Amino acid sequence: MVTCCETWIISIFIPALDQNSDSNNKPLVTMGKLTTKKASENEELLQRAIKAVKRATDPVSVSEASAEFSVNKRTLYRRVAGTHSSAVGGHQDQQRITVAEEKAIGRWYFEQDDRGLPPRLDMVKDMALHLESKRMEADSHPLPRGKNWIRRFLTRNPSLAAKLSTQLERQRAYANDPVLLQDYFAKLGRLIRQNGLRSSQIFNMNEKGFLMGLAAKAKVICRHGRRNPRVTHDGKRELVTVIETISACGSLLAPLIINKGAGHYLGWYRNLTDKERDYQFTYSPKGWTDNQLALKWLIDLFEPQSAIVAGIGAARLLIFDGHGSHITFEFV
Repeated sequence: MVTCCETWIISIFIPALDQNSDSNNKPLVTMGKLTTKKASENEELLQRAIKAVKRATDPVSVSEASAEFSVNKRTLYRRVAGTHSSAVGGHQDQQRITVAEEKAIGRWYFEQDDRGLPPRLDMVKDMALHLESKRMEADSHPLPRGKNWIRRFLTRNPSLAAKLSTQLERQRAYANDPVLLQDYFAKLGRLIRQNGLRSSQIFNMNEKGFLMGLAAKAKVICRHGRRNPRVTHDGKRELVTVIETISACGSLLAPLIINKGAGHYLGWYRNLTDKERDYQFTYSPKGWTDNQLALKWLIDLFEPQSAIVAGIGAARLLIFDGHGSHITFEFV
């Protein structure tokens, strides 16, 4: 089910994340440059100074704490008196997403970072808009976030940082590194044991593209001594993508077949066999999968079909690669 030439992601298919649960026992995300290191360090010193002033035994004065921790005396006095809020806690009543929703975004980023696929900054805005739209009326749409929203979001969450990613060809990075492979299989085995997963609850999916009308190399019979003959093809080279899924017990789910086109065409289905009539067909402008089609596959195909194989109500483990359509917040 798992090959060494791809980066695989592990995702447990269980009920959605509880946004009200406490996540203080681990950092939200590791992301930088938009929130300054100095501001984060100053906030930490202020918190330590406030604790020193308010501790039950042997408290110190505001002046002494200001000198000891090198923080602004006036700011410390206001924070102790409760007339001034921190960047993390201030203006919460004016925020368009709730504190619980911000924590949920942070936990999602942390999980994606652990999987080796930290999301881009624009996904923070997309997820915030998505959460806000779920609380609005059906005919209402949230306003777009301003250009400084991410900076303020990171300021409220100092455990987040924004860093520039580096590019490295995927096969070189993962295929032949025994340390990474051992770590992957250790995590996979631990996840299977912790959840008591049977082979019928473990699934692997992947996409495969086919160029229609392109002739492949094949053995042919020809005169001895002549050059290798050429095989002709019609030159259409239209791409068809198939999303396939199999369980560890060998059960195949119906594939999703993505044709190139602007709609369904009768010719696609004219010569289907009885087995092929159970397949799911859709289309895209170039015959590729995208975020919407991947989500459609997850909801309309994987969810109901895998529940039959695994058993109604049973958790399912889905193993897939790092394609961009698999790591959107809607899919996760």
